[in-house]
Amino acid sequence: MLESITIVDADQHYYEPLDCFTRHLETKYADRAFHCVEVEGSPLPEWRIGDRPVAIEKHPRVITIAPGELERHLSANERGEPYPVQLIDGTAPEYTDRDVRLKLLDDWGISHTVVYPSAALSFDIEMAQWPDAAAATARAFNRWIEEDWGYEYQDRIFSAPYISLILVDEACMELERVLALGARVVQVRLGAIDGRSPAHPDFDPFWARVQEAGVPVAFHISGNGYEEVLSRFWGEKPDADHPERSAFQWYATFATRPAMDTFAALIFHNLFGRFPGLRILSVENGSRWVPTLLDELDTAYRFVTDSSTALWVGGRVTEKPSEIFKRHFWIAPFLDHRHEANVQDLVDLLGAEHVLFGSDWPHGEGRDTPRHFEDELTGVDRAALEPILRDNMAGLLDL
Repeated sequence: MLESITIVDADQHYYEPLDCFTRHLETKYADRAFHCVEVEGSPLPEWRIGDRPVAIEKHPRVITIAPGELERHLSANERGEPYPVQLIDGTAPEYTDRDVRLKLLDDWGISHTVVYPSAALSFDIEMAQWPDAAAATARAFNRWIEEDWGYEYQDRIFSAPYISLILVDEACMELERVLALGARVVQVRLGAIDGRSPAHPDFDPFWARVQEAGVPVAFHISGNGYEEVLSRFWGEKPDADHPERSAFQWYATFATRPAMDTFAALIFHNLFGRFPGLRILSVENGSRWVPTLLDELDTAYRFVTDSSTALWVGGRVTEKPSEIFKRHFWIAPFLDHRHEANVQDLVDLLGAEHVLFGSDWPHGEGRDTPRHFEDELTGVDRAALEPILRDNMAGLLDL
């Protein structure tokens, strides 16, 4: 069934080299650089900010789990069988070379893909005390993207530049620069920005230019500030890396809660009332939470819709929040039945035109190839498959 449809993949990744943040960093920020160091007694180098180990994604993926390994590991666990997870060399060409990736796309029958970072998904949340260095790091990282991947390579691989909103003027200048170089989608992180909603009017110059350019903005799963703030609040380890996270931290600080809160803030702080042309992509945040969020948004709105004293950060919202969400958001669900709701249920809720296919290749929570999702998509109406697999993302990229 899927073999006959050419795919536009909304979510692939590269593995970055160790100098991706520093290769083009201005020298005056060297003492606060996001950089990699060798650690005595450890087989893996470690990301640092200045002389401090980072709290999120501590190690570069020079050695990491192979595509599809999470599914095989979980399946073995369900059968009560041991499973030695297969590791790969993250510096191999299929993970680092755009021409090799193009060949793989041809082999898989994928016409286009959007690619995101692996390590550089949220570095500025850990650099909040140095906003100028955070903005400089984003610029340096994007220059590495331009050098190694490009923003629209062969009009088929579209890399999403990272825009840090920590300094609004710098964000606008960087947005202008990457747009001029061909960026078709830009990425910002989940969570608040220095104590403000990303929909706060302070950030209107950024959103105004995004709307004018007509590019979608992706909120990929990322660090978000919850890791430290909520962990401390609830007595959890605030700098726990992935293997150390407690069940409470997985629940409270990763993917679902930060995504729901961020998207609620965009709606309730009236971002779309001020900028009705914006298009927001939720990438690798899952979709199990979508029905709950829409219900909670509408319930909260009912309490204040007739209030003359309720406070509105970005102006009064005058439309049912669930309808705003359905118009402005596109969702790329996890395609794993263990963690996710049924894709057809999401189609029924949002319409097929607002659901995207994202393989997450080559991360271990994806599959061997982006084509290996037959079981998860079997129950989806045939009429919805072409929009999900190809047409929706093609339209968002203006192909």
